[in-house]
Amino acid sequence: MLEDLIRQLRDRNYSNAQIIDTCGDEGYEECEILAALARLPRPQAQRHSAAVQSSGRKAASGPPRDCRKDLMRAPYRFVELNDRVATVEAPTPHDRPIPEGCCATITVRWVAETPLLIGDEKDDITGPLRLWDDPTAPFAVPGSSLRGMLRSAMEIVAFGRLSRLNAHHRYGLRDFEHPSYRNGDFPLSQVDEVRAGWLSRSGDGYAITPCQWAQVEIADLVGRDRAFEWTVTGLENKYRQFQMGGFDFSRRRKFVRAEDRNNKILLRPDPRGSIDGVLVFADKVPSANRGAWENSGKKVEYVFYGDEGAPIDLTPEAMAQFRRANSKPSRNKSEPTGSWKKLEKVVERGQRIPVFYVGEPNAEKFAFGLTRLFKVPHKYRVGELLARSGQQKDRPSADAQGVERGIDFVENLFGYVLEDEDFAFDGSQANKPNALARKGRVAFSFGLIEADCAIEQEDVVETVMMGPRASFAPFYLVGKGHKDYSDKDARLAGRKRYLPRYPGGTDSRQLANSLHAPSENTEIRTRLKFLLPAPDTELAFSSTIRLHNVSEVELGAVLWTLTHGGAPSRYRHMLGRAKAFGAGQLRVDQITLSIVPNDPAHPPTAAADITHFLEAFEEAMVRAVGPGWRNSPQITQFLATSDPERGKTLADLGELSYLSELRDFAALRKTTKMLATEEAPCRQETFLSIKIGE
Repeated sequence: MLEDLIRQLRDRNYSNAQIIDTCGDEGYEECEILAALARLPRPQAQRHSAAVQSSGRKAASGPPRDCRKDLMRAPYRFVELNDRVATVEAPTPHDRPIPEGCCATITVRWVAETPLLIGDEKDDITGPLRLWDDPTAPFAVPGSSLRGMLRSAMEIVAFGRLSRLNAHHRYGLRDFEHPSYRNGDFPLSQVDEVRAGWLSRSGDGYAITPCQWAQVEIADLVGRDRAFEWTVTGLENKYRQFQMGGFDFSRRRKFVRAEDRNNKILLRPDPRGSIDGVLVFADKVPSANRGAWENSGKKVEYVFYGDEGAPIDLTPEAMAQFRRANSKPSRNKSEPTGSWKKLEKVVERGQRIPVFYVGEPNAEKFAFGLTRLFKVPHKYRVGELLARSGQQKDRPSADAQGVERGIDFVENLFGYVLEDEDFAFDGSQANKPNALARKGRVAFSFGLIEADCAIEQEDVVETVMMGPRASFAPFYLVGKGHKDYSDKDARLAGRKRYLPRYPGGTDSRQLANSLHAPSENTEIRTRLKFLLPAPDTELAFSSTIRLHNVSEVELGAVLWTLTHGGAPSRYRHMLGRAKAFGAGQLRVDQITLSIVPNDPAHPPTAAADITHFLEAFEEAMVRAVGPGWRNSPQITQFLATSDPERGKTLADLGELSYLSELRDFAALRKTTKMLATEEAPCRQETFLSIKIGE
């Protein structure tokens, strides 16, 4: 059982900290693990090794034994964040023509070199979007998708701020050996520090009513022969089996005290018992297998019982923190996930649900959750890590007269909405506006697929499409130390870019083989149909970009971003679903430029040649950023991550694949803790040194 697992890990030279982490991942409570470690004396050879290290002798050089740097791979790379931001003196007006400015129309013919999908879901299948809801309507690419793709790219090349992120979000932490989790701000690993209560509505807010809690063995509830099946049973079915369907926590049962185990009471069901309590279950364990469970799996559920204390009203911040830890990140309305997705409705209809908590309610170091070992908030918000890049040294600001300063080049062109902490206010904080907002001066039309050149894929591709997980710090953060959202030295890795990887394009069969990942779990299964080129044609569409009252530099910025500095034949854009597998690889095939000057007496350079506008933009960036702009990490990495030849090289080396096993994620997380030196989230040495002119 647990002792056998510890012996196996010691045979592999695991440290005590690594043993605690590994056994915790298998479902054991830390108090159980520590007790077992105390019962099992360390082998003589390991005691000697520990003594040698503690005596101050130099340890062997090289990475730690369990360092798995081979796992540092993903289908994306990060472009470093710029520590300087190119700003404008004042936002450009919409209603007053700027000197020597113009209005312009850019018509772009795009060619999709790999299957394309911008999804429209019908009957559980996500297929290509049509211009209107009719099977005979032409296929189309939304202008908003093209706008987002171009803006993200321009924020890199024009040294803008990283604007689209959940800066307010504080990710959750569940790590048995993390200082905050063991004996720091939220000591969930210390069983005596964990308390229980009932969460319910209280007027316009919420409250927790404290009670006592104990453990109960799963084998005593359902029988030893059914204990493993219980761990892989969903939360609703667990409660239904005990006549608590619909999460009816009013149903109570009798228990007797069996023994004290690891400083916590263990109860046993008994109709004649004197302890009156309510069963509390955890949701199913993902990816469980019987062998691992037999050795080290979850063996207990819980009982809430005893006298209840007075309800404690929660502050809005305490409840907001709980919601953040149990929801998908969102600036406005959050989307519940996990057990909270199932239990939120119970609370909102006036009933109560069981929760565990640590700390004094509403104190600074207070958190609660739905399981015994719940997620607690990391120390820093995403925005606080972003600030370490230097991007927020000079936030945008406004004065009492409404004059705005510090808007960056891209915000000035594409528009912006700045809220709360996004901007400073020079006047009285009582008079600070709720937001600063200005519409953009660039608009994107729908992209219309050329007639008779596209068909919808007949066969459905069944796969598992997981969303981006910025909470997985080893990939999304850099810095020495733990590389997590509680580390004072951690920084955001940069702007994420999916790499093109098919220099000559690819057919739907090759992409389908890459995507194919069927799953019996219908909750995570995704069914896709891609847009493909018709036989003997190429998948092409045209779109229009309209610019209002722009300077030559701004027009040059759009053209530079579209053509990757005037090299559209070499570089590619990525758009739509399944970019991680190479779908949506776009080539700019042709550009037509039309210009109407604000002042006919001062027309811009002839529209037939875009070189002048590219040079105007580059010169402006040199003035704003410095002479190193052309060969800055931001520009070289942006071009490298847009080059399908380099993407193919990485793909052939296996560097653009996702990790396939949950244990690989755990191993990589441990590796990043072991590495004292700063490491990039994924190996980038194959393309970091390129120059624009290569």
